[in-house]
Amino acid sequence: MDSILRENLGFTYAEFFVVRDAVHDLYSEKITAARDFLGEIAVEHHNGVPQSPQRIEQGGEALNDFMLLPGKRAEFRASDIASRTGSDTPFAERVLGLFGLEFDLTRQDTLDVRAFLRGDNPFHSRPQLLDGDGNYLAIDARIGTDAFRGIVEAKLKPTKHWRRYDGIRKKVSESLTLEYLEAALQTKVAHANLHYYSSRESYESATLDSQCTEPDSFGEDAEADALFLIEDVAICVEVKARRVVDQARHGDVVRLSRELKAIVGTATSQAQRLSELIETNHGLWSGTTGRRTGAGSSPGRSSGRSRRSVRRRRACRSG
Repeated sequence: MDSILRENLGFTYAEFFVVRDAVHDLYSEKITAARDFLGEIAVEHHNGVPQSPQRIEQGGEALNDFMLLPGKRAEFRASDIASRTGSDTPFAERVLGLFGLEFDLTRQDTLDVRAFLRGDNPFHSRPQLLDGDGNYLAIDARIGTDAFRGIVEAKLKPTKHWRRYDGIRKKVSESLTLEYLEAALQTKVAHANLHYYSSRESYESATLDSQCTEPDSFGEDAEADALFLIEDVAICVEVKARRVVDQARHGDVVRLSRELKAIVGTATSQAQRLSELIETNHGLWSGTTGRRTGAGSSPGRSSGRSRRSVRRRRACRSG
């Protein structure tokens, strides 16, 4: 992915991460210094230490920097980030520029306010203000990875690299999901990327029971992202990696409903299909080996007959 990102963005994810952390660290150092300096002057005053007019003026400036007028203290330039990361200023500008939002004096203020109240937040993907003179102001303490993802996908979608990126995104999402679930459930996944026979549209799930002799005729290949088996509990897992579109994120109820149906609804239907087969037949026919996997078999193994298979056997039959 590094070569694709460098070609389309001019930098890699690791380089973005370094710049992002440098912005956060610089902001933290400045606000901490302002807080400490203001506290020092306040303690002097509290303890009755005589303060000169110059010291009192410094206290006022410290209060402004820390709380009342923090813009000057919080602003930074690309050269500040370059010096902290060991890169050059043009490179820092290239990274920061993708997340900078410039002032647009041609827009009507009322329209922008109304758009914001509808959920259209321009800082979601560009969480930094750029004043046109090279000064940046971070609206959030740290540029979010969701902002990075949105910009990456907008850049890659029209290119030849999109399909490769989409495939990698899917694999990474599934891998991380299994890693987190294994840690949470304290058990290894029994089957990952499980291919199994799902009954064809004109047949019932019971058609693919343990006595079925022709699963190819009555079933079709289906895939589940993961299946966890914990004693007598089976957990069917479906992972969806696509990003919710901006219109839905901004509060468009119709688009949000459509997105939920496409993402959550599809995953639910796929998991329910697998669940129904297991509950009905107490096992599955493997879509890769043609052998039967029992609901109680060991992780990653297939068995010719499930030890939890239903007692009443049926031959393959139409629904």
